[in-house]
Amino acid sequence: MPRHLVVPYRDALFASKDARGDLVRGGRGGGWVWRPSVDIELPHGQGPCRFVHGLQADARNVARRLHTCAVQGHYHTEFHVRYEAGPRGPIWGVTAGCLIDDSSMAFAYNKTTPARPSLGCVVIRHAVPILVPMLTDHRSGRWIGVIP
Repeated sequence: MPRHLVVPYRDALFASKDARGDLVRGGRGGGWVWRPSVDIELPHGQGPCRFVHGLQADARNVARRLHTCAVQGHYHTEFHVRYEAGPRGPIWGVTAGCLIDDSSMAFAYNKTTPARPSLGCVVIRHAVPILVPMLTDHRSGRWIGVIP
């Protein structure tokens, strides 16, 4: 395939760059913007929380490096919250697991790895992260329809 036909996957989703360099998707998802990270102010004076795709496997180290609470994805087999006391109070790092379909062809590379994906998501309520695992049937690996 000619090199000029190969584009980043975001461009393939009809994204273009705005004046800041952020990728903006037009069309059906008009107004969507991809950023390398997003900071959201936590309530009760807890400071900001940084959301990133993934910087390193231990989310506490990410929070420590950023000097703020942090949530990341990418590490499919990790699903945890780790706390640490900081000079301004507690900080935490969350690795949010994933919501992938492990049987998808996109994840065929993962078949030889003994560790399986940790399916779940994170809810942050009153500046406290709560892990919500996705309960699956041990035979089929499919969600059983129950939110704990």
